[in-house]
Amino acid sequence: MPTLLWKALKGKPKVDAISMESFSFHHIGFNVSQSKKSKANPLIRDLDVRKALSYAFDRQQLVDLCLAGYGNPGASSFPIIWNAPAQIPANEQFNNNAAKANSILDAAGYAMGSGGVRNDKQGSPSVSIDLC
Repeated sequence: MPTLLWKALKGKPKVDAISMESFSFHHIGFNVSQSKKSKANPLIRDLDVRKALSYAFDRQQLVDLCLAGYGNPGASSFPIIWNAPAQIPANEQFNNNAAKANSILDAAGYAMGSGGVRNDKQGSPSVSIDLC
């Protein structure tokens, strides 16, 4: 059930709203194909940009905003409910670290341009990769 509908119904008279764990999960994915025919964004093909994006996201904030707090932030490709051994310990996760994201982009050659927007590796301000 969509979280907005859940919130609207919860606590209403004659409605028994029961929360339970779901087997569903949401993820953010990117086309990273290296094929010359691919329409993948060249910036997203860069592993350093993807690492910086991963550090820049605040996964708990995504849960709070997108799922109205009804969920758990993940740290791997496997849903938490599967109890997969691939769950990454909190101190090793790429999560909510703007300083780390920026240092990765700096080291990769994506210099900060005017107005707080990063330039591509050729120094062009026309490509925005402003993460934090």
